[in-house]
Amino acid sequence: MALLMSNTFNWPNAIAQAIESYGFSSRDWFAQWHLPYPQGLHYCHQVELGYLEDFLVFISQKTGDDLFIYRVHQYFSPTMLDSFGIALMPSKNIADAFRRTMNILGYVTDSIDFNLLEKEGDWRINMHLAHRDSLPLCKLLMLTTTQKLLQILVAPDFCFRRVELDFPLDSAHKVALDTIFRCPVEVDSSETAFHFNPRELMGILPGANDDMAEIHEKMFYQRLHKSLDKNISLQVKTVLIEHLPRG
Repeated sequence: MALLMSNTFNWPNAIAQAIESYGFSSRDWFAQWHLPYPQGLHYCHQVELGYLEDFLVFISQKTGDDLFIYRVHQYFSPTMLDSFGIALMPSKNIADAFRRTMNILGYVTDSIDFNLLEKEGDWRINMHLAHRDSLPLCKLLMLTTTQKLLQILVAPDFCFRRVELDFPLDSAHKVALDTIFRCPVEVDSSETAFHFNPRELMGILPGANDDMAEIHEKMFYQRLHKSLDKNISLQVKTVLIEHLPRG
């Protein structure tokens, strides 16, 4: 199951900058793992989720920091989110922003599922990765960057009401997560999900504008089409890379 790596979604750039913050060459490490370096407007590449997990483990080992994954979200910003961020900025509310995100993810990957669910007034977004392994670092990457995205869209001090993770973590990771999420974090749960205050989920966002949302969403898809058109051999390269030596 492959995930699209693109400057459109910013996280490849954020990983590269996080590596550089330790004084290492992110270009060298991307090259060592046969991954194109994230630069240029039409940077676009697919990576298998298990391969991404192994790359993140490699980075943690090379930096000597088991908590590396919690540094990545710090390098997200409205400007770096590029056309994806611009497409989400005019969303009516968080629920609308996630609807748009789910539509976009459905277009570029079959590996990630976000579902907005409600039970007895408890609203949550459940995240599922289509892979045989747990992939804790991939999930932590997506959870922490999702919160950062919402802090950009809603307010700098935004936090979830509660977070659930379907894998165990040691005390150092738990402390790091408590600091980042600033809400109760339950590990080794039955699912990976983030829970919302209903008022925040449905509250009107500062940049809400239906007309602009439609225009920017069309622009985003046009941009994505151009990126994909420039990468005709994307699928072939993905298959080959999965069989190359890692690290």
